[in-house]
Amino acid sequence: MLRQLISEMHKGALVDDIFGSSANSTYRELADARTADALAQRGAIGIAAMIEGQLQGEAK
Repeated sequence: MLRQLISEMHKGALVDDIFGSSANSTYRELADARTADALAQRGAIGIAAMIEGQLQGEAK
C-alpha cells in the first residue's frame, strides 16, 4: 500500500524527469520500494494500527 502511495505522489509531481531516461524511472521505482518497505517495517505511518483499531471496533 505504501509503495502505491509513494508512486502516486511521484506521478503528481509538478516537474517531469529532465532526462527522460527509463533508467531514472527504474531507479526511482526501486528507491520508492525500499523507502516504502522501511516505513512499513518501522510502523512509521500507522496505517496498520488504524486498520487494527477499526477491526476491533475502536473509533480513533
